[in-house]
Amino acid sequence: MKTRLLAFSALATVLSLTAACGSDGSGGGSDAAAPAAVNETVTDTATPEVEASASETESATASPSASASPSASASPFGAACSDVPASVTGEPVGKAISGIPSLSTLSGVVRTAGLARTLNKGKDFTLFAPTNEAFTKVPKKKLDRLMGNKQALSALMAYHVVKGRKTPADLRRGKLKTVQGGELTTSGSGQSFKINDANVVCGDVVTRNATVYMIDSVLMPK
Repeated sequence: MKTRLLAFSALATVLSLTAACGSDGSGGGSDAAAPAAVNETVTDTATPEVEASASETESATASPSASASPSASASPFGAACSDVPASVTGEPVGKAISGIPSLSTLSGVVRTAGLARTLNKGKDFTLFAPTNEAFTKVPKKKLDRLMGNKQALSALMAYHVVKGRKTPADLRRGKLKTVQGGELTTSGSGQSFKINDANVVCGDVVTRNATVYMIDSVLMPK
């Protein structure tokens, strides 16, 4: 339990440090939603820092490219991108994923974990977003066991977030340290990439404050 609480604190602290406190239009309540899975023990609790300006994130009139993303001029790629509305470029990431039908389960997990506001207020990070289909691959017993477990869901989310906006070039081959403290292995080229064992089905989706890569499997902390 202690390690889960620390993982929850890590994600909230890292992203909250990037912006002033306040609510966003997408809401950050505790609506009921499909649960997510994560290993029962999350032992890596390192908390990397995210550098950002609170005043820049808080601005209500910020343009879609206000966060100076290196991929701001790029277009999303992948078979699942037809599901992504153009409006996401002007929205904070928590709100953006709630408007993508194939990420409805993830959006519910974010709300259940109480992280919608945290994601919306962070700045310049990358989210590897499991699709609805990805969650169906998780064994039902794990889903049932973790239902309503806010700390476990937060630890799961922390493992899907890395500091900085990553471009496809950053994913060709290497390792990325997550907010949870563990590492992700990336590989690929062109429009075909893998994050650990998950395939990117829609990549380089730029939102106001983060870059999103939709993946076909849930990433499990080791």
